[in-house]
Amino acid sequence: MSNEPELNNTLQTGTGRATLGVEGAGLDEIAVVPWPILLRRRIAKTVGIDRRWALLIVVLSGLFTVAFTITILVVSLNDIAKEFHSSVATMSWCITGPMLAFGVVGPAYGKAGDLWGHKRVFVGGLFGAGVFALLTAFSWNPLTMILFRTLSASAGAATGPSTMAYINRLFEPGERVKPLSYWSFVNAGAPVIGVVAGAALVDAVGWRAIFFVQAPLCLLGVVVAMWLLPDTARAPNVKFDIAGSITLGVGASALLAGISQGSQWGWTSLPTLACFAASAAGLRLFISIESKAEAPLLPLHWLRTRNIALPILSQSLANFAYMGGFLFAPRLLENVLNLQKTQIGNIVIARPLTFAVVAP
Repeated sequence: MSNEPELNNTLQTGTGRATLGVEGAGLDEIAVVPWPILLRRRIAKTVGIDRRWALLIVVLSGLFTVAFTITILVVSLNDIAKEFHSSVATMSWCITGPMLAFGVVGPAYGKAGDLWGHKRVFVGGLFGAGVFALLTAFSWNPLTMILFRTLSASAGAATGPSTMAYINRLFEPGERVKPLSYWSFVNAGAPVIGVVAGAALVDAVGWRAIFFVQAPLCLLGVVVAMWLLPDTARAPNVKFDIAGSITLGVGASALLAGISQGSQWGWTSLPTLACFAASAAGLRLFISIESKAEAPLLPLHWLRTRNIALPILSQSLANFAYMGGFLFAPRLLENVLNLQKTQIGNIVIARPLTFAVVAP
């Protein structure tokens, strides 16, 4: 008796097109039918959608489920601050923390997907986002609210690199423009829908309902992803820049803490000065580590290339003004013009909606 090759359901990166091999499994005398794969193909045939686009819908849906809550609390910070007897400046970390987490841990998830498979990373990140979203709904003070929001975003950040990895494996280089435009649309459009939906939900049932909705959506996405997504090939000898990620996170967090709390603590107070000193030390150490790291989080030689450095600088300055206005405008509209949350959401939506429409 001879053994047949085992079932192969892994996305490979050949010429850019993913391949799916289906073969017999087990011994010659035993017939083993790969029912999950056959069922997926039967559904795809019935619906009439290309398998690649069906998988793209799955990963983009997961990305949307995580991203739409990033800005969803913009119009609710004042109410949340009153409920927790805190300040708006403190509760703004419910938005700043998740954004910072996305930027710091995102690159690590890309490497983790190369090492362990992007399906595993995508599913694990979506599951973690759902669990911490549910915990956010039960937050009992500002610290737990900020902590659970940041941890939810830290886990959900895995969906971004994994979605990009699936696009690169499912589509040929010449076919990637449209999928990448949809990826950009979801990244920019999810916060838009979050602002509008968040205003309506907060007015109707309160801010906690937002996360009671997000949690089951994430868990539903986990089930669908586990069933439909194929595994991706794993790369050996993947190295993580753990020290760089930690020092960048500490430096950026300390800087933001000093800026956001400086007006309350006093700009010359010991806590504020300590935050700025820790930020300077952390970022200086980050640069030192990146200059020596074998697989740096940020290759410093990129910054000596004008075509990379100038766009990064331009984007940073634009986002600095954009996000500052994004947090300030709702407070102005609510406290000065006395508008309702739904009205504020419809006004604040203008800029992110422009990004979402123009991006594709």
